[in-house]
Formats: sequence, structure tokens, C-alpha cells
Amino acid sequence: MASHASTPLAVLLAAIPSLPRPALARLTQRLIDRLDDMDGDPDLEPGDEDREHDGTEPEEGVIFPRYGINQARGPLNQS
Repeated sequence: MASHASTPLAVLLAAIPSLPRPALARLTQRLIDRLDDMDGDPDLEPGDEDREHDGTEPEEGVIFPRYGINQARGPLNQS
């Protein structure tokens, strides 16, 4: 039987206490984004799908960086 201590989730959970604040913030945002992808964003009001959470319009052409587990490699969505 495989040890649960070496599963990707166990490794991630064990690393959380040692993450610096910026990395923890990125991880938190990715988790929130994933939950929103799975079952919608409860913070959006009807008809506000094109607005940011603060009520402003998103800037045209702005691409926010998305990071993988190895953040040293830089953003996944930028070359």
C-alpha cells in the first residue's frame, strides 16, 4: 500500500507553513479560481460577469501571470 505522506496533496499541505507571503497569496488565488471554475463565483452579481470584484471594468489586454508548482520557472502563461 502506498504511503499517503508522499502524495502531491500531502506534499503541498506540508509546504504551506514554509511558503513566503507572495507565494501563499498566489496559491490562495489559484485555489479560489479553481473553486470558481468548478461551481461559479458567488461574489458576482447578475449581469456583472464583465466587471472586476471592485466594480471596475477589466483593463483591455491585461494578462495576469499564472504560476505552476515550481514558481522559479516563471509564469505559465507568459513567454
